[in-house]
Amino acid sequence: MILAIPDITEQFLLVFHISGKTLLGLLPYILAGIVLGEILRNLSWLDKLNHWCHKTTLLSILIAAMLGVISPLCTYGTVPLVLMLARKGFPLPPLLTFLISSSSLNPQLFFVTWGGIDIELALVRLGTVLLFSLLAGMLLNIIPLNSILATERIEGDQQVTPHNGHATGKIGFKRSLRGMWKELKYIGWYMIIGCLLGAVIEVFVPGDWLYGLFKSRPLGSIMIAAILGVPVYVCGGGAIPLVNSLLTKGLNPGAALAFLTVGQTVRITPLFALAALVRVKYILVYIVTVLLFAVLIGLIYSTT
Repeated sequence: MILAIPDITEQFLLVFHISGKTLLGLLPYILAGIVLGEILRNLSWLDKLNHWCHKTTLLSILIAAMLGVISPLCTYGTVPLVLMLARKGFPLPPLLTFLISSSSLNPQLFFVTWGGIDIELALVRLGTVLLFSLLAGMLLNIIPLNSILATERIEGDQQVTPHNGHATGKIGFKRSLRGMWKELKYIGWYMIIGCLLGAVIEVFVPGDWLYGLFKSRPLGSIMIAAILGVPVYVCGGGAIPLVNSLLTKGLNPGAALAFLTVGQTVRITPLFALAALVRVKYILVYIVTVLLFAVLIGLIYSTT
């Protein structure tokens, strides 16, 4: 028992090392999202864009889904931007569609999937993300969002800096800095928790443990892969070598797609980011929805 203590200590030190490294890697994206949100908040043409989104919500959902997959911002960089636009009165369905799409796939991850596995799975992932984002956006467009959203967080600061000369002066600059600092503290709390939990999973869940779990019939392997995508999937790029290794050992391609779909969409880190916008009980509904969709799309892909 005494001999095991150093190993446990080393593992926990590794957790802090990995989470700290992840935190530092995410910080530039978070800051970029906060600064971009503050810049956009002071642009006069944003009101015209807001008006257009309200007039053509379905088209704006489609555009939001496509913009999401080409956005280089991670989820933590996207959340402050979405919060700012929501406070400006933008319709929430396209905003949440953009958030779902951007957290599920980005240009870097698309090319990593292409190079690490093959172009077919990369394109299928892209199509899967676009389809799910569009379906989610259209569903959000027809259901009342007041009970789903954490409205007290979205409505936390409704004041908008006026578009005049004073806004660009010393007072306006200080107001902007205070607003950005407030957003950083708010998002930072969720970011720290998410990074710590992600590191715990990475350290204490061995990759080899997955090999035996996927050796079952197509439906069974797809369901197991989808379920394991929630707790096991930590890093988008880091998951690709593991999935490729499993595929070479005979993993069903549908199971690989289900694992990547669920893992990237509802992994621990973006779930805590989503908690900044959505009430916790509805995050659970979101997880179940993603699981069912991933199993269905995995079954379809495995039979084609």
